Amino acid sequence: MRRKMKQIIACVLTVTMLMTCGADAGLTGILSAIGDLIIPRALAAGEGSVSGEGDFSIEDGKLISYSGEDSVVVIPDTVWAICDYAFSGNTVLREVTLPDTVTEIGSGAFENCTALVTVNLPDGLESIGGSAFYGCTSMEEITLPDG
Repeated sequence: MRRKMKQIIACVLTVTMLMTCGADAGLTGILSAIGDLIIPRALAAGEGSVSGEGDFSIEDGKLISYSGEDSVVVIPDTVWAICDYAFSGNTVLREVTLPDTVTEIGSGAFENCTALVTVNLPDGLESIGGSAFYGCTSMEEITLPDG
């Protein structure tokens, strides 16, 4: 169990470094399966609430921005891309779950989301823009896709 935890931490740090260094990084071949959470952890514990559709600015399947104040956000499955700086500077967001339809996370998408603790990345994810999670100083867990 302890060895597995060390492997998970090493993988998360590797992905975080890739994102922070400004390089676009595809996840294929970087890490092995860790598994997906079906219900966001904080939500299951009774903390926060899931955002309503009105909190998102979505155009042609691209999430442009988020204006809600929920600590737990579940992105709608109509979204295939999180645009550059869509959540940047959100200091309330603690946990975000992206649907399997999301294939791209833009540069700085979650930059300086200082309360962000948990991110659940989808199986279909193909690229993460540079500095996507830069400044997420509370980050504890990133659930990575299979493959």
